[in-house]
Amino acid sequence: MNPADFRPARRRFLVRTLRAASVAAALFGGIVATAHADDRDEATAVANDILGMLDTQEFERVWETHASAFLKGRLDRDSFIASVAIGRASLGKRMSSSVTGIDRSEKDADTGYEGVIYKVRIASTYGQDRYLEQIVLVREADGRLRLAGLWGRLAPQP
Repeated sequence: MNPADFRPARRRFLVRTLRAASVAAALFGGIVATAHADDRDEATAVANDILGMLDTQEFERVWETHASAFLKGRLDRDSFIASVAIGRASLGKRMSSSVTGIDRSEKDADTGYEGVIYKVRIASTYGQDRYLEQIVLVREADGRLRLAGLWGRLAPQP
C-alpha cells in the first residue's frame, strides 16, 4: 500500500479522537493562567505517561488508570477504546515529542466544569508527519490528574 494512502486515515484519527472527547474539548476555552513549576512537572509527567500508553496500544489501561470521572460521565469505555484504537493505528510509531506549553484554568464556561484544568500541548513526529497534540487533565478529589480530553491534528507545513 502506498504511504500516501495513510494520510486520510491520520486525519480520520484526529476527527475520531475529537469525537471521543468532544465534550471535554470544550475545556480548552477556560480562564487560562500559568501553572506553577511543580504542577507543570506533574502535568507533563501524566501527559507523557498517557501518550506512552497510547503508543503501546494500552487503551484499556489508559481508561482504567487515567480517565477522569468527567470523561467517564460523557463517554463509555468501549467507545473510548474503539475510537482511540482506530485513530492511533494510522499514526505508526512516534519518533519524537516535546511539550510546547501548559495552560491552567479553574473554570470552563462552556461545560460548567469547575476545578483545576491543565491543557498540555505536545508537538510529536510520527513517521514523516508532525502533529500537534493536546492532552487535557483535570485534578480530581483524590488529588490526581486524570484525562478529560485528547485532541490532535497535523501541524501546519512551514
